Amino acid sequence: MESADKLFNYLNSKLKENRNLEDLDNLCFSLFCTTDILPENLKSLKITKDVLAQTFMKLAIDKGIIEKSDKNYWNDLIERSLRHGNSPNIQESQTILG
Repeated sequence: MESADKLFNYLNSKLKENRNLEDLDNLCFSLFCTTDILPENLKSLKITKDVLAQTFMKLAIDKGIIEKSDKNYWNDLIERSLRHGNSPNIQESQTILG
């Protein structure tokens, strides 16, 4: 998955400091809703639910959030957010990404 690898590399470089799970949840759902928070060279990536789940699973493992290192957690997060009509805090995601 080229998109997942590129997205992981970018996010991993931006998330140097430890982030809590709420930040990662919001960032994942924000990226599902919009790619506007990404730099121009990444906006053309095919960012599907599966790409996000794979990317955030790897980030959770890398950041030591082992209890959320399951791809199903991230797929379910997006599904629950959509089902409940949640909106991501895109401004917070932009702040996280700098």
